[in-house]
Amino acid sequence: MKNFTLKMLSLLFLGFTGINTNAQEWNFSTASFSALGTISTTTTVEGLTIVATADAVVAVDANNKSLDGMDFTSRLKLGGTGSFDAEGKPVSRVLSFPVSGNTKITVMGMSSSSSADRQLIIAAGLKDNIVGTFAALGTPITKGEFTYTGGATTIYLYSASSGVNLYYLKAAPDVSNNPQEWNMSTASFSGLGTLAATATVEGLTIFSTAEAAVAVDANNKSLDGMDFTSRIKLGGTGTFDAEGKPVSRVLAFNVGGNSTITVMGMSSSSTADRQLIVAAGGKDNIIGTFAALGASISKGEFAYKGEPTTIYLYSPSSGVNLYYIKTTPLVVGIQSQKIQELKVYPNPAKGRVYLNVNEPSQVGIFSIAGKLVKHQQVNQSQNSIDISDLRAGIYFVRMMNNANNAQKLIIR
Repeated sequence: MKNFTLKMLSLLFLGFTGINTNAQEWNFSTASFSALGTISTTTTVEGLTIVATADAVVAVDANNKSLDGMDFTSRLKLGGTGSFDAEGKPVSRVLSFPVSGNTKITVMGMSSSSSADRQLIIAAGLKDNIVGTFAALGTPITKGEFTYTGGATTIYLYSASSGVNLYYLKAAPDVSNNPQEWNMSTASFSGLGTLAATATVEGLTIFSTAEAAVAVDANNKSLDGMDFTSRIKLGGTGTFDAEGKPVSRVLAFNVGGNSTITVMGMSSSSTADRQLIVAAGGKDNIIGTFAALGASISKGEFAYKGEPTTIYLYSPSSGVNLYYIKTTPLVVGIQSQKIQELKVYPNPAKGRVYLNVNEPSQVGIFSIAGKLVKHQQVNQSQNSIDISDLRAGIYFVRMMNNANNAQKLIIR
């Protein structure tokens, strides 16, 4: 069985309404599928679209099989050759689902004939962009694994000739923990303009809608020896749906495990500092907050430690402009892990608070409600923050890239 890697265009505008950055799994023995019976019109179940017509039906019926420790009681019968129209759109006996990028696709199935082996085509974006071919044996049930490499697209599964029966499908992000970087001044980004729909560029998914658009325009800034000529403008607060899936003004990318995430950007307002949330796996799993300053471009670095996941970047309030994003593998060990230290004194404090840090850091003061009220770059020569304009009460002080190292501060 051959596996193929498909080279895709660097930019793919999505022709579907959603994008899935987590694993998707379809077991045709579950209640969602087992009761479907004969399907004579296109139907979508849990993100899997079953393309069928009255003249070329797809069916789910009872059938017992076991493989890889899984016991199946139902199967999906494609019933014949998959068909597409002249424009390459599926017409009948085709399964499809969206993926956000590099994906490992697992198929468990067999031929509908016990005496004839058949083939199931796995294609990406178009009928003829073949990622791999699953050998559907007449007997027994078997498993195939295929790797799609590229940007966000739609995966199609169809029989090249005659019936194939499927018991199980899975699509999981295939993420190697290699360095990634997105410079908004490169040609891949600088010509995007205003995005009215979600798009993926070189593995970075930009969630955008006509009503809450993200845009790339010309703007000159320099930082860390890099000269930028374009920026991506989030344009406002990032939004998510009731299930926690990003809707608009959110950036997303996959990491293969422990990673350092570097962000260079600033507020969209020259007179108001703002925040960019860095979250892992879900909107509220915040691993850091980037202080997007109004006066100048700045850099933030954030550590994610865990299994492969999706990183989300979004503003909790108002616009943030980004110039550069990078991920690099983070080696966690006794020798390589540098512990960030933060000491706050005096405490209680009045007028001014002093901070000791073991490396230059962006430090923020947060209200008890979690609102950022002050932030400043702190080092050995600049080690205090003016708090004379803050009301008496309880606050928290922490490094902007480490939510776990917060110190309580009492202001008199």
